Amino acid sequence: GLFYRVNFKPHFTIKSGFNYAKVKGADERLDNTELKRRILSFASNIYELGATVEYNIFGFDPSQYNKTITPYIFAGVAGFYFNPKTIYNGNWVELQPLGTEGQGAPSRDKKYNRIAVAFPYGFGLKWAVNDKWNIGFEVGSRYALTDYIDDVKGAYMNYNELLLVNGPTAAALGDRSGELLDGEPTIR
Repeated sequence: GLFYRVNFKPHFTIKSGFNYAKVKGADERLDNTELKRRILSFASNIYELGATVEYNIFGFDPSQYNKTITPYIFAGVAGFYFNPKTIYNGNWVELQPLGTEGQGAPSRDKKYNRIAVAFPYGFGLKWAVNDKWNIGFEVGSRYALTDYIDDVKGAYMNYNELLLVNGPTAAALGDRSGELLDGEPTIR
């Protein structure tokens, strides 16, 4: 990521930045037998723009060459774009347009937005090398306001219903357990 930070008081800093991440997962790597049997998988690039406020525990004032090292905590808000995909028949397929859990069907959730909000938070340690440059270490997490980063919320739909409302590709990717034995899609 890239960021720009402004120290506006010894104990408070505002930081804005851009982050890029790639996330991926596969049921086959799980210990849970029921989830492992679905053999779902995904990969997604995540692009995030956000702003955070840092609280410098010991104060931080590198312009005066004092208070040049401090632990800090931070919290903020960010917007991010994600687009989960999977490999199907040898090609990468975008999952959101398919509605693999019946999204977009009558009496189901509408298709989720690939732009969402998250709340970053965490802690770090920073040291001012001089009045313009810092070296730091930071550990953070995000509380995201979407449960679809991996295209799975857990609201499964019967194969035949999904086939009818969202088509054969959505139905085949909604539960891939039939592929375990090179067979037909699982019909529940």
